[in-house]
Amino acid sequence: MIVELSIPPSTTELAPTTKTLDLFNNSVRGIIVNVPDGHKYLARLRIETQGRRLIPDFNSDPWVRGNNNKIVFNLGVTLEGPPYKLTLIGWNEDDTYPHTFYIEVQ
Repeated sequence: MIVELSIPPSTTELAPTTKTLDLFNNSVRGIIVNVPDGHKYLARLRIETQGRRLIPDFNSDPWVRGNNNKIVFNLGVTLEGPPYKLTLIGWNEDDTYPHTFYIEVQ
C-alpha cells in the first residue's frame, strides 16, 4: 500500500495535517518514506498507531524529514485491534509551497 500525505504551506505543528489509514491486517513489516526533492527539510512527518508513535522511533528526532531521499524503517510490529489503523501526521514550515510525503506500508 502506497499513500500520500500532502501538507499545505504554513501548516503548524500545533494544527497538523492528518490522515488515517485502515489496514486489512495487524502486521506491519516495514514502512518506506519517500521525500521528494524540494522539501529542503521544511516538512515533517510522524506515523502513530492508537496514539503511540511508530516512526520515527523514540531514539531519534520526533519527526521524519529530508530532501530527495528514501528512509526505510524495518519494524516487524503487530498492531492492536481490530480495527488496525495508522495515523499520518505532518506539518510544513514552508510558507510558499505544499510538500508531499509518499509512504509505503509493507
